[in-house]
Amino acid sequence: MNLAQLIVPEFSNEILTTMHRARRRQASSYSRKRRIASLDKQVWRLAVHPVGQQAEADTFLVVFERSAQSDAANAVREAESQDGSEVFPDDELASTREHLQTLMEEMAASNEEMQALNEEVQAANEELQASNEELEASNEELQATNEELVSVNEESLIKSAELSAINSDFEGVYNTIDFPIMVFDPELFLKRANGAAVKTYDLPLSASGMHIGRLKLPAFLDNIDKSLTAALTEQRKESFQITFGKRTFQVFVTPSMSLTGTPLSVVLVVVDHTDLVEAQEQIRESQERLLSIMNHSTSAVSLKDAAGRYEFINMRFEELFGITAEQVIGKTDQQLFSRDIAQLLRSRDLEVMGQLSAIQHLEEMVFPTSKVWLDSVRFPIFDSNGVVRAVCSQSTDVTMKHHAEEQLRLAAKVFDRAGEAITITDSSGNIITVNDSFFRITGYSHQEVIGKNPRFLQSGKHGKDFYDAMWRSLIEQGCWQGEIFNRRKNGEIYPEWLTVNSVRDENGSVVNYVAIFSDISAIKSSQRRIEFLATHDELTGIPNRSLLMDRLKHAVAQAKRQKTKLAVLFIDLDNFKVINDSLGHDVGDQLLKQATERLKHCVRDSDTLARLGGDEFVAVLTDVSLEKVNSVASRIVDFLGASFSINDKSLFVSASMGISVFPDDGEDSLTLLKHADTAMYRAKERGRNQYQFFADEMKVIALQRLTLETGLRLALETNSFRMCYQPQVDIHTGEVVGAEALLRWRDPNLGEVSPAHFIPIAESCGLIGAIGETVFTMVLEQIAYWRDKGLTVPRIAINVSAHQLRDAGFAAKVGSWLDNSGISSELIGIELTESALMERIDMVKEMLTSFDGMGMKVSIDDFGTGYSSLSYLKKLPIHELKIDRSFVDGIALERDDRSIAKAIIDMSRALGMRVVAEGVESEDQLGVLKEEGCDMVQGYLFHRPLSPEAFAKVIESGGKSSRKPPKR
Repeated sequence: MNLAQLIVPEFSNEILTTMHRARRRQASSYSRKRRIASLDKQVWRLAVHPVGQQAEADTFLVVFERSAQSDAANAVREAESQDGSEVFPDDELASTREHLQTLMEEMAASNEEMQALNEEVQAANEELQASNEELEASNEELQATNEELVSVNEESLIKSAELSAINSDFEGVYNTIDFPIMVFDPELFLKRANGAAVKTYDLPLSASGMHIGRLKLPAFLDNIDKSLTAALTEQRKESFQITFGKRTFQVFVTPSMSLTGTPLSVVLVVVDHTDLVEAQEQIRESQERLLSIMNHSTSAVSLKDAAGRYEFINMRFEELFGITAEQVIGKTDQQLFSRDIAQLLRSRDLEVMGQLSAIQHLEEMVFPTSKVWLDSVRFPIFDSNGVVRAVCSQSTDVTMKHHAEEQLRLAAKVFDRAGEAITITDSSGNIITVNDSFFRITGYSHQEVIGKNPRFLQSGKHGKDFYDAMWRSLIEQGCWQGEIFNRRKNGEIYPEWLTVNSVRDENGSVVNYVAIFSDISAIKSSQRRIEFLATHDELTGIPNRSLLMDRLKHAVAQAKRQKTKLAVLFIDLDNFKVINDSLGHDVGDQLLKQATERLKHCVRDSDTLARLGGDEFVAVLTDVSLEKVNSVASRIVDFLGASFSINDKSLFVSASMGISVFPDDGEDSLTLLKHADTAMYRAKERGRNQYQFFADEMKVIALQRLTLETGLRLALETNSFRMCYQPQVDIHTGEVVGAEALLRWRDPNLGEVSPAHFIPIAESCGLIGAIGETVFTMVLEQIAYWRDKGLTVPRIAINVSAHQLRDAGFAAKVGSWLDNSGISSELIGIELTESALMERIDMVKEMLTSFDGMGMKVSIDDFGTGYSSLSYLKKLPIHELKIDRSFVDGIALERDDRSIAKAIIDMSRALGMRVVAEGVESEDQLGVLKEEGCDMVQGYLFHRPLSPEAFAKVIESGGKSSRKPPKR
């Protein structure tokens, strides 16, 4: 396809001419600059460059280049368009004529070339034949040029017609504008003026071409020539307002530039804005009045567009929501408030936009620090097409009103539902109204009492003086309060707590009396019950410790005066804890009640029987002989040793009793009670189910216990405990596969104290928990130290007391100690005694399950010496049984010991547990244990309890025992 058919019309003719020139000259040729209508009249030109090395190239590169003056020309055209003027096509016509003249000159040059060619043909006949083809081509080019000229002529005619039409339209529009427009040339000579300018300023018909100084313009335009000159010089538009008299004019000065930036003209436009300014002032005043009304309104007013963006809020809105207009305008509820409030407000707006009418709501707004109730009215605002443009909201804070209404409703509800009876009378004392509790307490309905005087409720127990004092208090103080007896409808007399208040008007006159009373029968009963429980045991009904000490002090004082003997019997039920934990507290409570009844039959009515707590009782026998004390004590032991029938079961307990006698064993109540307690412990140590009188040697024992307890507390404070480790050896390989951590204590005064002595003391005085934590801390720190030294540490077993298992949080504490130390739980084992399993089996099971979940192994120490149930062993997560040394001692010689050990080993295998034999001290014992299939052993045959340093050497040596196990 021909390139002229592809490019814009402005260059369709230029392409052929420019290419012909480039072919003829064999050099780059350029077209004239043309303004392209489709490109906003930007100025472009064509460049044609021959391509190739030959002297006569037939291939050309066509380039479209934009003129540097294009932007400036566009700016001029835009300015002229805004001022209502138009760029005349004079330049375009001149360019077209120049183009035509150039084409004609080129045609003349082509003719001269043809003449030269003809002369050359005549002179060089030999070359004529060779040049025929070139001449023919030149003819074709000439034909194309002629066609291009015809096309250009046609285009020129069309453009001239279009420009004429545009000029005519422009003149029509220009003259129809009803405000003055004048166009001046750069020397400020008037080029043209529209009809409004001629009429307004009375310009003569010959005004065109006159200098501005000769024009008789209004006085407010006296210095307009300076503005016109400045606009031309600075090449910028200017707009300013002039007030002349009562009129206001807006003046526009706009320069017009050529494509090269040369000033062509300047346009002066004067618009009378007086009516517009007055209208704007009226609008401003109206807006100020409306804004003042809005800001002084007690309602929060806001205006939001259809998208939910705020357009206006008043001052009350700012106060209510604690936000300024600058923070609100242009934002939505989602950007300003919490999610709940934003969703509520947006849903209300959408509801109004959907119904196209005003809607009122009572809304609760919950802010971080307050809650507000708003009575809100929302209504739509429509545009000229009836479409909702915005939503206006007016919200009144009714929080106080709502609160008051709530208080009224609450007061009414409280009045009707109050637990106390409420009676309201008039000034004469006649009943106006009563609440529901009045009927519940007195039995009289609402209808039965209205109009009556409350005196019909009187019980007759109070005299005239009582009521006179009541009315005197009401008159003088305005209120009376106190306890009174009244009568119910059924005739029953009951106590009530009554409060009467007088209600006065603004003049101080009594208008009503309000009586509030409650039935205090239950309170009276509770008071008596509380007084009884303050001095008596709730379960058994006998005196408690408080009443016991009072009576004992009184009995000691009386015995001193009368010089008689007095005995204190401290009674403790043996095995009660086992029954209470295994069968439940309800069974234990019934047992205590029956035991109390039996003890009552053993003492006189003049004696005191008290319960200190748990299963401990104290009897105080006054004015008795030692023979009588022995008789009572024997009877108590016998009575309590008989079976108890509870829930069709026969249960057995016994009594351990300690006795102290006044004045032999003490001369005050506390000493007597303490010595009786000491004697009771001696009875327990001697086998229970007996009584013991206090003896002097018991003081020594008690002093030793106190010394041990004091030493233990000091040892905890000074970290005086140390740990030993007794290795556990695999019976087949001789390798050390574990160790038992053993606590040792050397007191500065007592010397080396056996754990068998100080552990029971620690349990009884509550120190076992602290000692247990110390043991765990020492073992974990020691393991960490060994591991830092590069030693492979086997599992270390730690003994846990039954008292520690009673702490529900013990397993969590162990886990915390492990986490803090960074030691793996697999390196720690837990050792329990059989007796510990039987205490609170559910709690123990839960705790052992926690240990198992942590990865710790659980061992039962001294197995076979207690009374654990095989069913418990099967249900509990137990991994290891340790045969007590009492069976190991005679295992090589005693048939029964061997049978027991074998049974334990076989049972362990059946339950999937390992077996450890304790106290192995001979080769014969080791041989029997290996033959019966025991897994591990520990004892003096292999190792005594070792210090941490000695045990580290055993580990460092590879974990092999110092002796080899005997061969079978």
